[in-house]
Amino acid sequence: MALVAPAAVSQVVTDERMHPPRPSWASLQGLVLVLFLGYVVGDIFQVFPSGNPQPSDFLMILVVGPVVTGLAFKICESHRLLVLLAVLLFWIWQINLTYYMLYGDTHFLMTNAYFLFNMSVFISVNTLCRHFGVTFIRSLRCAMLLALIVEVIAVLVISSEATLREPGLYRSIGTFQDPNQLAYWAILTLCGLLVLKPQEGLGGIEIAGMAATTYLVLSSLSRSGTLGLAIVLLVALSGLRIRALWLAILACAAVPAVVLSWSYVRDLDAHVNEGAPAQIVSRLGEDDRDDNLAGRGYERLWRFPEYLILGAGEGAYSRFRGGTAFEQTEFHSSLGNILFSYGVVGFSLFCGFLWEVFRRSPWQHRAYLLGPLAWGVFNYGFRFSTFWVFLAVVYSMAFLRSESRW
Repeated sequence: MALVAPAAVSQVVTDERMHPPRPSWASLQGLVLVLFLGYVVGDIFQVFPSGNPQPSDFLMILVVGPVVTGLAFKICESHRLLVLLAVLLFWIWQINLTYYMLYGDTHFLMTNAYFLFNMSVFISVNTLCRHFGVTFIRSLRCAMLLALIVEVIAVLVISSEATLREPGLYRSIGTFQDPNQLAYWAILTLCGLLVLKPQEGLGGIEIAGMAATTYLVLSSLSRSGTLGLAIVLLVALSGLRIRALWLAILACAAVPAVVLSWSYVRDLDAHVNEGAPAQIVSRLGEDDRDDNLAGRGYERLWRFPEYLILGAGEGAYSRFRGGTAFEQTEFHSSLGNILFSYGVVGFSLFCGFLWEVFRRSPWQHRAYLLGPLAWGVFNYGFRFSTFWVFLAVVYSMAFLRSESRW
């Protein structure tokens, strides 16, 4: 056996102290995965006013950086998808920058930043999924379910305290800024869980996710959310073989979910007068000034047809004052806003991107998109990063299944 001189050993120790070994790529990649899972759970905490970056977004930046720069991963998207994303982002940026120079509204610049961030999120999630494979899928399913459970607890606590102070009709917001946002996040998270499921039927994680989402959406009393949830549940249950045990659990979970969602009352009289049936009728019967096509901004499509070719950008909403919806600012429609803000050109590019994402997916994964789009008939949801996470999950799962890796 060869002997090492003491002087040589001393030199090695000195070199290691002066130049410690660099962390391996695997360690950096694992850290990025942990940060992303932290983002998924932390995204429920919407601290700042709606429309502003949230604390979880800054966490996601730490994920996006090593991915899109190629520092820790190799980007795996197809060239066609990358070209579509690049052209779409270029068009959006050009439209908003042009109108910013004309009107000076910083909302145009914020919109550009949101699209750049969300497209980076899409690329990052897809890259992580392809790199880690099954490990990523299982970890993400657990993180999504954990986020749903934490949000259910938050809604229970916050709503109970609120109704004790002021009994009556109460729309839960949980840790979000408004009820519609809560419902949208819950629907998107459930869609992600259903896309990630490994078996043909529904397992325990999916059943728990469906029960939690039902509770959250019903608690929010969001009409668009209820419609979107109904579509997702119909798609999930259609043609699936559900074990009798899980079916019984789902049925048992649905009853308390419905009851708890609308039973935030202080005494028996309030329970009788303001319980579930009364609150349903009250909410469905509400007629706000913006509960119509004009109030949500659709009237701009025929009042300002000159913007339908190239688009009006997202900002300087004072241009559209007048008419029925004189108070309206942002166009409250997902696809409608894309059409009006970026014209037929931008709308076609966006639809082409969606087609590229879903074209290899099973019909159920495509049908799940109808849930978020139904919510988006009267709300704008494409700025929400969870929507882009859902798209990335669909696209990645189609790729993994084509390679028989899942």
